[in-house]
Amino acid sequence: MDKNTRICIVGGGPAGLSAGMYLEQKGYENYTILERLDRVGGKCWSPHYNGRRYEMGAIMGVPSYYAVHDVEEFCGITHDGPKLNRNYKDGAGNVIDPFARKLGNIIRNPWLLKMKSQMTRFGELLAGPWAPDALLLRLDALVESIRPEMPQHCAKWASVLPLKRWESRVDTLRGRVEERAGKIIGYITACLNLSTADRDRYFGAALERIGQS
Repeated sequence: MDKNTRICIVGGGPAGLSAGMYLEQKGYENYTILERLDRVGGKCWSPHYNGRRYEMGAIMGVPSYYAVHDVEEFCGITHDGPKLNRNYKDGAGNVIDPFARKLGNIIRNPWLLKMKSQMTRFGELLAGPWAPDALLLRLDALVESIRPEMPQHCAKWASVLPLKRWESRVDTLRGRVEERAGKIIGYITACLNLSTADRDRYFGAALERIGQS
């Protein structure tokens, strides 16, 4: 496509602004972003009300938010906020392990029981159908199903996505799938301050399957 082609992007939220960023990175500068409000950012907004700021949705990020990192690099900024952490405290204000059996009644809290059930199920999924090797089988099958037609598509859009770049992006996606389970388990362990015993109780089978037990 001609680099001077006029392009219109509807919406000045994160997606629209990112679209403009990626266009510039590819050399397309003749674009316009239309936004109906008197500001840009969409849900990335902290309105002021009664002396306080309130977040409207985009309030956190994790290391796997690769697209956010792309925007940060483009704008010359970096993330420096506090790491996500969740603590549970008893009536005296002491930090406790919500999954410790010795706590007795607290473990019968309906919300904690539900979270325990979800953690158990998530561990089963990461050790089964969501394990990296299982997901890679599906990904590779999908890639092979479209590979025969990709040379034709990439030839048409050579200035944006040549075949080598498509192959490179497939390799990048495979790499992210391979590291996904280990990173997720690490995030959950850190966020909930899980002990090694509790981490292994929920995710031991998954860690063993990915060779991190």
